[in-house]
Amino acid sequence: MEKMSFLIVPLFLLGLAVHLSLAGNLSDVRAFLMRPEAWNVPEDVRPLLEDLRVSTIVADQITRPWEDYLEEKPFQVFMARTKDEELVQLRTQLDRALAKIDLQAAQRSDWTAFRRSLENARAALAPLREYAQSYTVFILGNAHIDMAWLWRWYETVEVCHNTFAQQLELMRLFPDYIYAQSQAQAYRWMEERYPDLFAEIQRRTREGRWEAVGGMVVEPDCNLIGGESWVRQILYGKRYFKNKLGVDVWLGWNPDSFGYNWNMPQFFRKSGIRAFITQKLSWNDTNEFPYHLFWWEGADGSRVLTYLPYTGYIGQLTIDEIVTNMRRNEANTGRKEVLMLFGFGDHGGGPEKKMLERYLKYQKVTVFPKLQFIRGHDFVQRLLDSDLSDLPVWRDELYLEYHRGTYTTHAEIKRSNRQGEILLASAEKLASLAALSGMTYPEQPLTGAWWKLLFNQFHDILPGSGIAPIYRDAMEDYRKVFHTANSVISKALATLGQKIALQERPGFRPLLVFNTLSWKRSGMVYLPLQGPDPLWQVEDAEGKAVPAQILSDEQGTFLVFPAREVPAMGYRVFWLRQTGSRENRPRPAQKFTLENRFFVLKVDPETGNVVSLYDKRARREVLDGSGEGNLIQLFEDIPKNWDAWNIGYTGKSWKLNRADQVALLDDGPVFSRLRVKKSFLGPSKARRFPTEHFPSSFFVQDILLYKELPFVEVRMQVDWWEDHVLAKVVWPVAVHDDSATYEIPFAAIRRPTTERNSWEKARFEVPALRWIDLSEGSEYGVSIFTDSKYGYDVHGNRMRITLLRSPKSPDPTADRGKHFIRYAVFPHRGDWPEGGTVQNAHAFTTPLYTQWISPGETAGGLPAEHSFLQVWPENVILAALKPAEDGKGWILRVYESSRRKTRATVRFAFDPKRAEEVDLMEKAIGPAPLKGKELSFSLKPFEIKSFRVEF
Repeated sequence: MEKMSFLIVPLFLLGLAVHLSLAGNLSDVRAFLMRPEAWNVPEDVRPLLEDLRVSTIVADQITRPWEDYLEEKPFQVFMARTKDEELVQLRTQLDRALAKIDLQAAQRSDWTAFRRSLENARAALAPLREYAQSYTVFILGNAHIDMAWLWRWYETVEVCHNTFAQQLELMRLFPDYIYAQSQAQAYRWMEERYPDLFAEIQRRTREGRWEAVGGMVVEPDCNLIGGESWVRQILYGKRYFKNKLGVDVWLGWNPDSFGYNWNMPQFFRKSGIRAFITQKLSWNDTNEFPYHLFWWEGADGSRVLTYLPYTGYIGQLTIDEIVTNMRRNEANTGRKEVLMLFGFGDHGGGPEKKMLERYLKYQKVTVFPKLQFIRGHDFVQRLLDSDLSDLPVWRDELYLEYHRGTYTTHAEIKRSNRQGEILLASAEKLASLAALSGMTYPEQPLTGAWWKLLFNQFHDILPGSGIAPIYRDAMEDYRKVFHTANSVISKALATLGQKIALQERPGFRPLLVFNTLSWKRSGMVYLPLQGPDPLWQVEDAEGKAVPAQILSDEQGTFLVFPAREVPAMGYRVFWLRQTGSRENRPRPAQKFTLENRFFVLKVDPETGNVVSLYDKRARREVLDGSGEGNLIQLFEDIPKNWDAWNIGYTGKSWKLNRADQVALLDDGPVFSRLRVKKSFLGPSKARRFPTEHFPSSFFVQDILLYKELPFVEVRMQVDWWEDHVLAKVVWPVAVHDDSATYEIPFAAIRRPTTERNSWEKARFEVPALRWIDLSEGSEYGVSIFTDSKYGYDVHGNRMRITLLRSPKSPDPTADRGKHFIRYAVFPHRGDWPEGGTVQNAHAFTTPLYTQWISPGETAGGLPAEHSFLQVWPENVILAALKPAEDGKGWILRVYESSRRKTRATVRFAFDPKRAEEVDLMEKAIGPAPLKGKELSFSLKPFEIKSFRVEF
């Protein structure tokens, strides 16, 4: 072997004794380049060295093997990208370029020769520069601003002001800079409190440098809000941006919500939103989501282009972030144009001056991708204008495998949201009918109430992941929403009641009972009572006796009676009188079986569980024989992190299989009621109170069978004082199928009941709205309804509602205290559409509204029973009746609820003059022909349709 000669020289340029081989050791060259703080060179040489330093860093990264950037290879769509052999050639060229750097010249202070070697090295980087410049990294500043989270909304106002002021200053300093901001509420605060700053935002928007994105009031939780809330989030948000900033926002933007429901593409497309940007699925704890650019196809077949930035929404415009975005993008899509978001977020902030100085610096680097500011809309338009024929299609929800506890935490907020949604929709319907009968429509109060409701659907308020004070603020908003809605309902019913021609009945008072659903329904009236327990007589309009019964619990005292076949969007009048008082009601003889014409239900007096539920109509047992119907299960719940967000099962659990008391409270003409009391001594309390006589939480389950309703209702009161414990109630049914169905906004989704792979196992807790269902094909099934719950699971034949959690961070008091929960079990023949699950769930959660009215003759008055509007068939649900936003006519919105192609008809009691179909932004689509008082149209499965009708 030939002996090599080396000249060893000390290299003090690095500030330490590094020795260099004349053989051209590349590692020494790299070490030299990567220590700029130790460069001891003339000032005019430093820019060359810095250029080569950054170019080397970039070149190293852009020539790394594809394996370093690929994700979930079995799911990737491998499109055209740079060949591996080309990358090898480029790495070789980089080594050749670096080898031209003459460190010996620097050692002997021959700066002319050293400078020449650097220029030669830079020239040798030409192939790498060409390759780097074949990429374009589009950049967009943004600031994710949580409307309330670890701070109250009052603080957020100032966060918005400071963030926006900083971004406007950066625009003055950097003419290329573009900034994107979502959430109409943030702009609204600035308009109201900082008008000069808002005017500057308007000016920069006209310039195209400030970009409004999202098109919604806030960035809401995307699993827990109802369908009409989805419509209003976008309707009010987009209208605000159009009216105040003059822009049509068509780019959806919600990077931080905790999963995305399957019907979002339809809400987006029918509101003019063509694309959607998010990133939260990168947080999955089990499976890596396979795509970053794809078509997302919703429940009705609507598609929206969806883009997931590779480094999220928070970034500092570092080299690593830039190169990671471009390489991962090409590795997984084959594309060389990528969008990168940067700026600080959550508590606002956005980009800082130093980040934009980096941008200017990168423009001068030899080996660097093209870096260009762009509006989000413009980037997506480039995508839409390109060939997207090979993009994958995702036909499912965007389920986040993380933060599953947010379906349950802070139960009071979730209950208030559900109640607010139902009340506002009902108030609008009633106020619209009353306005058509002469009342002035209360537009401002109802719109203001909607904005309050929509604000509190923000993705750290409604999910329960914030500090305690933000929930005090939210509950104050909800109280105002409830007051407004109830006031409107009362006034509207009074107005309609004045139109009814009634003759007096001595001793009786007429009660108007109104059904705001779009089909004829029979249900229970719950009339609040004050004072001692009275005796009442109830009659219908024909003078026939109607059975009535008193229900008393912690929610109050109610007179309960059945209102049979109340017309669709209409009313019946009942006559009531008090016939005496009975303060000491005799208790019924004790028994543990309830029965009506639909079911026989048996409770074990020892366990308190429902051990049998026999369906008389189908002649079959509903439960599986385990003896655990209505069983309360408790689980130790200690997440490794994100306490309020995540569920952390430890393997420890308890079944409350011992009843403290089982008693028959009522057995009357309207309902029978069994009360089951249970208690639990929590694990964290056992050390202090090591005996069953000192429980820490209490459960009261009132099980009701109504004589005329085909479901079992449970009214549950909980006094909850646990730490890191999760509570569920389980109904193990004698029904089996590989999938269960869950309500989502204006649609439903099937999810597996099995755990055959990691994707199924990850969905051990899932979100839904009012109902879930498990059916055996088209033969038989069981549905569960809830008035206020959103977390569920169905594994095998065990259907469970998640009742409560008890995290300690960020709110150590979350959910501690008293709760009231209603749920129902609804066995049915056929599958859920045939069995009437949707209609019965709506009836369970939407009350029959009541109003005392005065009898009197009214010329041409309405009869004692009347329908103002009918929709058939019943699988088509009336979601909204409201004035058009532009004041021209009335908006009627329906959706198909049972995944069926349907020909629907709406019949009006009023005389419609003209009708047209509109989108969710109330823009005209085309004429909707009227035939007399009827409007007929077709719907696809789960399709939403809206119409403008003029009377």
